[in-house]
Amino acid sequence: MHHEPQPDHPHTRGKRKWARILVKTSAIVAILVLTPLFFLSGNQSSNESTTFAAVRGDLKISVLQGGTVRALESQEVKSHVKGWPKIISIVDEGYRVTAEDVANELVLVELERADLEERQIEETLSYQGKRGDLDRVVMDLEMQILERDRNMKEAELRRKFARLDFEKYMGVEASNEILEKLDLETLILSGQATGSYSVDLELPELDLPELDLPDEDSAEIEDEVPAASSGPSLTVTKAHIGVEPSPEESPTEVPDEPADLEVEMVMRQIPDVDFHEYASPEKLGDGEASQRLLDFDDRVSMAERKLKLDETKLEGTRRLFEKDFVNRNQLETEEMQVENSRLAAKSARTSRSLFLRYEFPKDAQQRLSDYEDALSRYVRRDIETRRHIVGIGTDLIWKRKSVDHRLEKLDEIADQLERTIVTAEREGLVVYGGVDKEQWGGDKIKEGASVRQWQTILTIPDMTTMIVLVKIHEADISSIELGQRADIVFDSEPDQPLTGVVDKVSVLANSQEAAMNPDLKVYDVTVRIDGTHEWVMPSMSAKTEIQVKALSEVVYIPILAIQARGAERFCYVDNGGSKPERRVVETGDFNDRFIVIASGLEEGERVLLNPPVDKTIESEEPDVEQDSENSDPGLVKIPGLSEDS
Repeated sequence: MHHEPQPDHPHTRGKRKWARILVKTSAIVAILVLTPLFFLSGNQSSNESTTFAAVRGDLKISVLQGGTVRALESQEVKSHVKGWPKIISIVDEGYRVTAEDVANELVLVELERADLEERQIEETLSYQGKRGDLDRVVMDLEMQILERDRNMKEAELRRKFARLDFEKYMGVEASNEILEKLDLETLILSGQATGSYSVDLELPELDLPELDLPDEDSAEIEDEVPAASSGPSLTVTKAHIGVEPSPEESPTEVPDEPADLEVEMVMRQIPDVDFHEYASPEKLGDGEASQRLLDFDDRVSMAERKLKLDETKLEGTRRLFEKDFVNRNQLETEEMQVENSRLAAKSARTSRSLFLRYEFPKDAQQRLSDYEDALSRYVRRDIETRRHIVGIGTDLIWKRKSVDHRLEKLDEIADQLERTIVTAEREGLVVYGGVDKEQWGGDKIKEGASVRQWQTILTIPDMTTMIVLVKIHEADISSIELGQRADIVFDSEPDQPLTGVVDKVSVLANSQEAAMNPDLKVYDVTVRIDGTHEWVMPSMSAKTEIQVKALSEVVYIPILAIQARGAERFCYVDNGGSKPERRVVETGDFNDRFIVIASGLEEGERVLLNPPVDKTIESEEPDVEQDSENSDPGLVKIPGLSEDS
């Protein structure tokens, strides 16, 4: 309820003057009231004209503070256009917007549109160019994907043919066993992945405005650009762009930012195969190598049988030669035939051995290498195509971002064009500027004036519910509560007082007041005025007396009769003698005129309204401060009681 005002602050000096006025007014009232009593009682002392009899009764405790009238709700019309557009037209200040105006969408403010329309044409043409670039990149990407599919099918056929050749030579069982041990497809094709990245190239349809372009040629540009709805929808698999997914990964969207993709060719050492382990018809099965091995076996077998026959024939010829049945020439011929057969058998065995030792592993290794090379070519072709697709995909992402940026610009310009015309949304009185009439730069609000973005052009307060905004000192704010009643007196209409109720109490101190004076803490309190009154206008000044509490059956005296010495409160009591009695009292609640006496003073006892000056007290009481601006010795500042309370 009380605070120590700063003596050097203008706000504090104003409060002092107000307190002095109240004190003097109270003194005059007391004199006017007590003077008749003085004349009616001739035996009273001369001091009774400046005394007041302590009263027991009801006392209202209130906080009195001036404030400004505002509307509880208002429509603020701000400029949403970037830059400093000029006001083309604006409704007159003071015009009262009616329900019919709201229904007919009365234009309150119109801002210039020329710069925005010019920017819209430039952005539209830029969008069309960027959209054409994007379509070309999309077509390039489609062509590369089709080319990759063709190349990969060709490489896949080569891989299959190479495996068939290996199986044909080694046989199905042997080839499968060898390939299963080597696991070539896992080693070489480990970079291949399943899953896909989905690149959504469906662009939203652009509702381009009808532009008034300079000539017919430029006006045809819009028709030459393909519609956004006809844009291709493309899916690029991870195999296309060379990214390996996690096992549990599902198809996801390509990220907005292009990732740095590195394709690494890993050279793996493929284990050697000992084909001699398979050098038997039983292991080779029905392969080409098995057939050749059988041919060699047949040749060896035939040569050995022929050798045996020739040796048997030679043995018979020798016995006949001993008995002179054949001549030596026949014997030598038979011997030479045996030698030839022996050489033929040896040659057949040698050929078979050479095949098994050299030709068979060489041919088998060659066919295995052909299959390995086909797999490697498949991967290389895949990587080369992916590199190209990644480059195009990166270009596509950036061009898509550029198109999206242009679309955002066009949407922003369209929104600002729509906001150049502001229509009425509620009934009320038109007031130029904001509720506080602040002007932080720019011209005065009028036709032809320039306004900045977010500047309040005009305000339409709702006149049906008005409030008074008052600033309550921190010493008194603790006593203010929601729902407290208040009496309101307008400076311009003092004969038409109104009532209200506390509707809102700020929990934080007013920052603007704190910026001007850090030592001064005031809190905004909203008092809602009861009823609707046509003569109550925004920005009117009014004094608001908030009823804090109502005390019953308490003893109270004028607050100016109390003096202080440190924590001690005292007054001077007129006991009928020549010298008044100095009486220590215990004080309680107080308002702007009276203070409650909790103890030390009884009902009917008279206290001096203009206490005598005691120089000894003044010299001994440093807490008692004489107002330097008032020579009245009866006006004494009491610590803990503010003069403006």
